[in-house]
Amino acid sequence: MFDRMQSSQLPVSSLASAARCSRAGSFLATLAELMDLAVAGQHAPLSRCYVHDAQENILSLESTAPVASLPVRLHAADQSTLLDTAYANLLQLDFVSTHKLTGKKVCFTILVGTEGSLRGVPIQIRYQPNRWFQAVLNLAPGSPVTTIAARDSR
Repeated sequence: MFDRMQSSQLPVSSLASAARCSRAGSFLATLAELMDLAVAGQHAPLSRCYVHDAQENILSLESTAPVASLPVRLHAADQSTLLDTAYANLLQLDFVSTHKLTGKKVCFTILVGTEGSLRGVPIQIRYQPNRWFQAVLNLAPGSPVTTIAARDSR
């Protein structure tokens, strides 16, 4: 592989320039950092660069909003209830990831806990890549973090 790299006629890309992203953080590490800052009370907008697949990106926390209660209901195809719960005292975080070279933007929202053992834990993630499709991921009761929260509240 090193032989192929050395014999390649393609230009060498480097992130060493001062104008490039100097952080070593990945997408998830950058997301965790921005979530922690928001839960700690930092106000939006906040931005950090990160590198994914050798490409520079900017992750921006565009806005935050408190959410007093989030009811979560999930039904099966036969309309039986799979999940019926509610989470309280959340913070809605609206993010935009922008590819630095192309300018392509990806928007998503995370609702994160603000108190107790759910502080800083993603409760719900919403991603809608186009008008007709939306993915919503919910933290389910009984998952490791909610089991610990229930045990700790006794």
